[in-house]
Amino acid sequence: MNLLSGASLDDIPFAMALEAHRNTSFAPEDRARQAQESYLRHMQDVEERLLRIADDQESVKAAMMRYREGYLRRYFEILRTKGRTLSSMITGPAKFPTARNRKVLDREASLTDDFLAWSDRAIRAMQRDLTPATAREDKIAQAEADRERIKAMNKIARSSAPDKVDQLEAYGLTRQNAEQLAHDGGFPDYVLTNLGARIRDMKKRAEIAAQRDATPTGTCAFTGGRIVDNREDDRVQVIFDDKPPETMRAALKARGFRWSPKSGAWQRVRTEKALRDAIEIVGTEASDD
Repeated sequence: MNLLSGASLDDIPFAMALEAHRNTSFAPEDRARQAQESYLRHMQDVEERLLRIADDQESVKAAMMRYREGYLRRYFEILRTKGRTLSSMITGPAKFPTARNRKVLDREASLTDDFLAWSDRAIRAMQRDLTPATAREDKIAQAEADRERIKAMNKIARSSAPDKVDQLEAYGLTRQNAEQLAHDGGFPDYVLTNLGARIRDMKKRAEIAAQRDATPTGTCAFTGGRIVDNREDDRVQVIFDDKPPETMRAALKARGFRWSPKSGAWQRVRTEKALRDAIEIVGTEASDD
């Protein structure tokens, strides 16, 4: 199996996966192999999904190589932590360190939750970035055509034309549905209302996607740290050289930033406002590094 990202079973060292399961499984070798195989299946699945929407393989390759790097970095930390967990069924109940083991298990669970959330965000960001602008425009055009079609059918259904059922059938409705629509006097108002909201949302998302396509990851420095406009993670991140004071942390929380131990940053979803807020909070003008 040759993947564009270069991913292979050996990306997950067998010895590391084995050590992770040695004290929690009666068949650690099997679990280690399963970890390798699960990783490779996941990378293949993500790559195939991206290839279905992307214009070219080189864009997919670049995105998948970044994803592979981030995936392995996070997954290795989970494996190392798991390697410190124990099962009394394996090690025996005598002098079992229950409290310490619970603490490590909680850490593993937290890392796993963060990892899965990151993976979901990263995949959605890749899908968004790799979707051709023409595909987004086609969806908007189709939705707008649907809206005009509904308006036209409403006009017919609410008219007094004796052949309005026949006219509605010409739009592709079955005879039964055409008769029902004529009887109801058209579609309920919420149909057009919801469709209009959907079109506005798609246009806004297309505008945001276009802006993101034009703005790669960048940083701006301030005294004591830096702001990262992170395209890959779809986050605006504030990274301090040292732990910031409580007043700074409170200001970040008030603007929707949350601490990410994994990233070592205060961050929120990447938007222009998020970047403006970050700059305002730390009190600096953005200057690209």
